[in-house]
Amino acid sequence: MKFIRHGVEVHSVENLHAKVYVFGNWAIAGSTNVSRSSEEQLIEAACETNDKTVIASCRRFLQGLRGEIVELDFAKSKLRLYQPPKFGVPRNATRKRPFHSDLIATKLHFVDLDPEDEQNEELGRAKAQKDIQDSNTFRVDSFRWTGNAPTIFPRGKRVLRCTEDKKGRVTVEAPAHILRIRRYKSRRGIQRVWVFVAARKRVRERSLRTVLSKIPAANSLRNLRSCRPIRDLDLALALTRLWPTL
Repeated sequence: MKFIRHGVEVHSVENLHAKVYVFGNWAIAGSTNVSRSSEEQLIEAACETNDKTVIASCRRFLQGLRGEIVELDFAKSKLRLYQPPKFGVPRNATRKRPFHSDLIATKLHFVDLDPEDEQNEELGRAKAQKDIQDSNTFRVDSFRWTGNAPTIFPRGKRVLRCTEDKKGRVTVEAPAHILRIRRYKSRRGIQRVWVFVAARKRVRERSLRTVLSKIPAANSLRNLRSCRPIRDLDLALALTRLWPTL
């Protein structure tokens, strides 16, 4: 209201999300909202520049958004929607850090498959393949679970597969997103589940010994018997970064 009364030209763009500012001979472009959450919780980034070419480009961008002018009467009619900012540090405030989907450590063993296993794996894989968005980077992988699938295996979560061979050696594969789950029963009526994941191509598994040498805090993986969510966010992040993306 004050800006409009003082002659500032205000425009409305319904689908605008960019944050671009031009002040004379310098400009700022970034993701930050003028909000408490951006200041205290969200990870934001912005670039400040005095490059004349970039400034001219930012100015053209802003000029191109002009059109629907916000009049004083319209602004007054929206005052009831305004909520003044609240200041002070919230009780549950946390330091800014990257958050990823939940990571579930899962212990696996090599088993012999029967015809029902193979048939259901083939049917589930065909559907899971359609969920792969980038086939150059990801491939469908799977593991079988005996019994009802744990509730911590929802679609979109990540699993850290720790597989033990017949000699007791454990290898750990890079975290993979769960694509879908296929439930079925064996000939004896035992509930079984195939879990299909999006595994990264050209990424090798690591021995548990190597993982522990690089991340001592992951020592709990030694005693893993079934599946368990990794609730230590620092540990989950360290395990995620153990396999470079590039």
